Amino acid sequence: QLDHASVLVSAKTGYGIDDLLEAIEAAMVQYLVPIHVFLPYKRGDLLSLIHELGQMDEESHNAEGIEIYARLPGRLLPYFEAYEMD
Repeated sequence: QLDHASVLVSAKTGYGIDDLLEAIEAAMVQYLVPIHVFLPYKRGDLLSLIHELGQMDEESHNAEGIEIYARLPGRLLPYFEAYEMD
């Protein structure tokens, strides 16, 4: 019997690649910290950080910017402190 953390993958056929990616994402989420921020549109650099290194959970746009619920690696939190909502 396989450990439930194991994923069968074939490099030759590509079998299981989607399952592998899902398992990696699930494992990584436990290391991410939830944030709730409001980013002005001029801070597209921070929005890019969320998309590249974190996980976007929800975003809502208005005339001034974007309200975001996301999860990020803890080392990135200082970049978002000025924009925290809660």
